[in-house]
Amino acid sequence: LHILHFLSFLKIDAKANFSECKSLSDAVLRDSGTKYNIKDKTHPAFVNGRCASIVVNNKEIGFFGEIHPKTISEFELEYPIIAFEIQADLFKQ
Repeated sequence: LHILHFLSFLKIDAKANFSECKSLSDAVLRDSGTKYNIKDKTHPAFVNGRCASIVVNNKEIGFFGEIHPKTISEFELEYPIIAFEIQADLFKQ
């Protein structure tokens, strides 16, 4: 049995955007002392060009971005959503 731990964040706000999401995920990683790279990512739930992978030692440990308006409307929500998820077990590698 292998248990994985994730740190997840989601914000719904009229002013939420990709830059804010990147800044928040950067702060978490920087404060943890993790050395990481950011790479473009395509994901159907996110706006094209507003999603990125978090990479540590050439392994994707998470992602962040701005949720696609179509996804937002499918849940009958009205405001922009930003989110990130990071596999906490892989911090500081």
